[in-house]
Amino acid sequence: MRPTRLELAGFGSFREPTVVGLTDVELFALVGPTGAGKSTIIDALIFALYGSVPRYGDRRLVAPVINQGK
Repeated sequence: MRPTRLELAGFGSFREPTVVGLTDVELFALVGPTGAGKSTIIDALIFALYGSVPRYGDRRLVAPVINQGK
């Protein structure tokens, strides 16, 4: 399985709807300053595929990635 598009809204640091397009790429790098949302993109991809974010320990937790500010 190869992801081609990731849509984020209210997930982690992405309050506004954001689309990450992965079509037509063989290799990509997530770069940017601290707090730019690089880890959140990885979290969102894993959440979309597996329904949990393992870096928070408890697989049932989703509250840490849901943005309450919007």
